[in-house]
Amino acid sequence: MILADSKPPFRLVSGLIPDRTTVEGMHAQIELERDFHSSFDKYNCSVICQYNIQKMESSKRKDWFDMLFSNHHTAIFVPKYGESGVFDLT
Repeated sequence: MILADSKPPFRLVSGLIPDRTTVEGMHAQIELERDFHSSFDKYNCSVICQYNIQKMESSKRKDWFDMLFSNHHTAIFVPKYGESGVFDLT
């Protein structure tokens, strides 16, 4: 397990699937997000999952967003420097 030797509290910056420009890559990332989110309370940590929207697989982008939002507590949207928004998803 990735976190086996870590001492909490700790922070993770997630990007475990390097190529999320494909349907297969996004499916794999969504599965990881779903699995981690379903057991999030047992970890003493915070996790930041970054996504470059411009590089995300585009044919199912709305579906990807719906699935990602359902597996996160908060979303921070920063399209460019000086413009941002925070959304509480709980």
